[in-house]
Amino acid sequence: MLGAWLLGACASGPTNYEGVSGGLRSYAGGLRPPQGYKNLTLTRPNDGPTLLEGRQVFAATCAACHGPELRGRGLSGVNILPHPADLRAPRISNLTDGELLGYIAEGVPGTGMPAWKLLLTRPQMEAVARYVRSRTLIMPKDTRTNPLPDTPPQIVLGRQNYMQTCAACHGTNARGLSPAGRSLQPRPADLTAPEVQRYSDGQLMWILEHGIVGTPMRGWVTQKVIDRQQAWSILRYLRYLGRNEASPDTFPIFKDGFYSQYPVFQSVNNTAPQNVPSLPDP
Repeated sequence: MLGAWLLGACASGPTNYEGVSGGLRSYAGGLRPPQGYKNLTLTRPNDGPTLLEGRQVFAATCAACHGPELRGRGLSGVNILPHPADLRAPRISNLTDGELLGYIAEGVPGTGMPAWKLLLTRPQMEAVARYVRSRTLIMPKDTRTNPLPDTPPQIVLGRQNYMQTCAACHGTNARGLSPAGRSLQPRPADLTAPEVQRYSDGQLMWILEHGIVGTPMRGWVTQKVIDRQQAWSILRYLRYLGRNEASPDTFPIFKDGFYSQYPVFQSVNNTAPQNVPSLPDP
């Protein structure tokens, strides 16, 4: 049952979740891959026999929670909180092979995801990682860049648009932590996580335009709930909240507290507020 977020890594390597309980991290979707795995490579080839073995091991150990379609809707998974991860979500493709293997091996504290290194061999875990990778939806390439300036007024405007459009599911801090988000399957993504922040601006805009099939994420732009100017401002705010991958051993402080003093208002022409001070030092 490849539990709440994704998977874990090889049989060695420390796991550091210092400062935050597993339950909070899992509900927030704010999980870090176990340390020491990011740059590991898979030694098994990406060939037919490996994928077949990975499928068989997945069916025996993971499908009960994640489901045979890998969407987090297995017979056991529907009763688990936080719900198992959607392993076909495009953001999974942004994990390195080592990070993917790391989740399998180490598990996720505070969730139903166990450390499979206690039951499976390294070759078996690598086969599962190859199989999951083969089933992940791939985002189209999109080289668009955000046309809005990276300035405090735009970030405040982005926060306002985010609160009106996204916070009900993804939470006020963009980490998938909300009363509604906790009950959704697949659960909302942590938008500050490295695998989301690794998308290009254009790919993030594509998601806002078209949504993600098989999930509650709708195409906000194509359904004319927001326009592209508002979508770009939301992405500017999410980039500000993005995590520092240079410090994977710590759980960053919420940086959006600085802007909580600015009330959420409905901007008639979607203009940025005036007289916003400089960014705080995180």
